[in-house]
Amino acid sequence: MRPHQGGNQRRLIGVISINGAGGHTGRSGKVERLRANPKVSFAVTEALGLLTSDFSSGPCQDTQWGRSVLIRGLAAEIKLPERKLLVLNKIIAKYDPAALANPESEKMAPEAIMDQPGFQACLVVEIKVSQMTARRHLLDDKPEKYRRTVAAHFQRLGQETGRQRDLKSAILINQRL
Repeated sequence: MRPHQGGNQRRLIGVISINGAGGHTGRSGKVERLRANPKVSFAVTEALGLLTSDFSSGPCQDTQWGRSVLIRGLAAEIKLPERKLLVLNKIIAKYDPAALANPESEKMAPEAIMDQPGFQACLVVEIKVSQMTARRHLLDDKPEKYRRTVAAHFQRLGQETGRQRDLKSAILINQRL
C-alpha cells in the first residue's frame, strides 16, 4: 500500500482483509464487532534478509532484517453507493486493471453495477488514520564496516539462492552507507 498525500490528511488506497483470508467474513460477527467498535489497527511488514547463527553471535543468533508500519485509526463503512463504486474502482485499478478494461464491464452503467447483488453485499470500509509509526531494522546503529560486510553477505546469498529479499537487503543497506 502506498500513502496518498492530500492536504494534511493521509489516505491509504488498498485492500485489508477483516479476517486475513480474503475478506470473507460470513457469520463470524466480525463486521458487527467492527461497527460496534470502529477502532482498528494493523501492521504492514516487509521481511528482508535473515542473518543466521553462522554469521552472528550472541544469545539471539538469528536476526530478521525488515521494515514495518503500524497504523491505527477509526473504520467507517462507506454506504453511499456512488462513493463505494468509486473506491472499489480504485482498488480494482490497482490490483486488477485488466478487469476494468473488460468490454462487458465497460458497457455497464454505474447504476446497473450498483444494482448487482454482489455490489450491494460488498462491504467497503474507510480507515481514517490517527497514528502511523514505522520501524526499520537495517543496521543503522552499526559501524560502517559491519554494514558493508552484512550487505556483501546478503548480496552473495541473493545471487546463490535467487532470493529477492536478500538482494533487496543488500541494496537497502548499501543505500544507507
